[in-house]
Order: sequence, then structure tokens, then C-alpha cells
Amino acid sequence: QYLRRVPIKDVLFWTSIASVPLGLTQLLLISHYNRELGIPDGAFVFGDDVVFSILGEFAFLPTLVLAARLCPPGIEAVLFATL
Repeated sequence: QYLRRVPIKDVLFWTSIASVPLGLTQLLLISHYNRELGIPDGAFVFGDDVVFSILGEFAFLPTLVLAARLCPPGIEAVLFATL
């Protein structure tokens, strides 16, 4: 119910904005700066993967909503199965 009143373009915009700095976290791993911060490589990769998975779901949600609105009634299951 939280995202029900938020426009789809805003959700896409903010997930894209959040993806940019989070995409740069791979540079921390390559330069081993995460070790200087006291974060082991395994924990850093796991945390990064979890955050990207959650953010990816939020970014894909507006696409699913638009697809449900555009497809004819009764075909929603087929549409979601092909996605």
C-alpha cells in the first residue's frame, strides 16, 4: 500500500538514482578499500548482492504494473509467465 500512491516514473527515477552509487561499490571491492573499512570480501559481496536484488525488484515492479494494465483481461498469467 506504500507505493500505491507513488507515480511509476518516480519509482523508476529513484531506483535508477540509487543504482548509480551502489554500482560504484564494486570499485571498493576491487581496490580492497572494504578491507580498510573492516568489511571482509565475502560479507561485502553478499551485502552488495542482497541490496542489488532488492533494488532490482523495486525497479521491475513498475514494469509489471504497466504490463498488467496494458494486457487484455484473462491474459495476465500468461504475460507474467513470459516475463
